[in-house]
Amino acid sequence: MGEIEIGRVQNVEALRIKDIAIAASINAIALADLEGNITYINDSFLKMWGYSDAKEVLGRPAVEFWQQREEAETIIAALHTSDGWAGELLGKRKDGSTFYVQLSANMVKDEAGKPICMMSSFIDVTEHKQALEELKQSKEQAEKTTAQLEQVNRRLEASLERANMLTEKALAADSAKSEFLANISHELRMPLNAIIGFSQVLAEQDLTDEQGRYVDIIRESSENILQLINDILDFSRIEIGVLDVQISDCSLGCLLAVTESLMRPAAMEKKLKFEILQCGELPAQIRTDSVRLRQCLINLISNAIKFTEKGHVYVNVSAQEVDGRSYICFEVEDTGVGIPPEKQQAIFERLTQADGAAACRFGGTGLGLAVTKRLANLLGGDVFVTSEAGKGSVFSLRIPAAVDVKSQPVLADTTLRTN
Repeated sequence: MGEIEIGRVQNVEALRIKDIAIAASINAIALADLEGNITYINDSFLKMWGYSDAKEVLGRPAVEFWQQREEAETIIAALHTSDGWAGELLGKRKDGSTFYVQLSANMVKDEAGKPICMMSSFIDVTEHKQALEELKQSKEQAEKTTAQLEQVNRRLEASLERANMLTEKALAADSAKSEFLANISHELRMPLNAIIGFSQVLAEQDLTDEQGRYVDIIRESSENILQLINDILDFSRIEIGVLDVQISDCSLGCLLAVTESLMRPAAMEKKLKFEILQCGELPAQIRTDSVRLRQCLINLISNAIKFTEKGHVYVNVSAQEVDGRSYICFEVEDTGVGIPPEKQQAIFERLTQADGAAACRFGGTGLGLAVTKRLANLLGGDVFVTSEAGKGSVFSLRIPAAVDVKSQPVLADTTLRTN
């Protein structure tokens, strides 16, 4: 076989190998004549554009397969005057749906430099585009959320700055400290309510898990601060003698039912057994300030739930006679951390807790017990505690019934249970 014949065979074999490689390519590949009519496509092109037979495509103008027809025509014209073109276009499938394509097109020339045909390679970049758009939207949402949080933080900083200024003035006038605390508590309520409101709005936005945790922390912390401020406000009013109690007839059954409904969710969240138990006969009506009595009960039950990780919280309600007077006693019993004997009286002092480690673990300042103690005194009663470290506590709230218990209708069974 002569050298010319050998060379011809080698060229034919090389072309056959190239045809096989193009046909098997995972990229969509197409050839078009100089007028832009499609002359060849591989299987990847058929799959990408949603066709099942090459006969449906061959011979058709290439511009028909693009959503942006005018831009496709411009690209074909440009290939006649340049070496190639690369960029992104919107493809149009057989069913009319569109998708994003990364296009690389070149003019194929012979050895003499004369144009023969146009060849294009395509990659479907739709998922990549969608991912970039989602990332962009997430970034914009994160920036918006950050800006809102910064705005809330600035308001809080301004409020705290004002609080610090008022604190300095209060230190110079110790006799006016209680009035000052009442005023500053009122001032802090407004920005804190705004923070809680904005955090609730943010929580309803489309946030990432991490952003959602941040918003939850802001809301929970703000609510805790607001509760502390309310306690401070009550304590301050008691100290300066401007908090009055409103004594009137009230339904004991209604009081217990409302208290149970308010405290049940907190007990259920910690999977604690919670019961309000009637211990013996109780009068259906008593005379007291039902709002302040309920506040005392909620403080004691909340405290018990907070310091109890497993077991139960019971509220045992009974009628008692002390020195010829009728009292109603509410014993809040828990299986929590307990209180050492030497700390049991100190917990009723303002801003005092039995255990610093427990304070760090469970939070709070202990002011709620101090407020409860003073409210009970205003109602003519008192609060006592019996406890053993590691085995739980019993807080006993005793207030005057202020009625002739024996002449009152007996309260129906008020046992309320939550498991």
